[in-house]
Amino acid sequence: MRPQQQQQQQPMQQMNVANVQNILNGIPVAPPLAIFNQTTINQQRTTINQQETIISQQQTIISQQQTKINELEQENIQLREKNEKLERDFQQLKFEFKILLMKIKDMESPPQ
Repeated sequence: MRPQQQQQQQPMQQMNVANVQNILNGIPVAPPLAIFNQTTINQQRTTINQQETIISQQQTIISQQQTKINELEQENIQLREKNEKLERDFQQLKFEFKILLMKIKDMESPPQ
């Protein structure tokens, strides 16, 4: 039963004058404050539940992104190590190439 109907079913002696006049004039009477408050509380609970769901989804996304970041950081470390090794190998090859060039020059130069 709607609050308005409950209010209208009260004996006229128990209703305040404004409500009696409103009912007689066909104007809807506001529901009791407790019903209004409970409706407001229920709406707030629904909103909170929706927000909790959104937060949970965002936390899942953040967790997945953090996992991906960690994977990329590990890959970056491995690539840096490979790059450093390649750089060392390159420097070693340059050194060996210079030595070979010097040997070739020595071989080409006339003996003294």
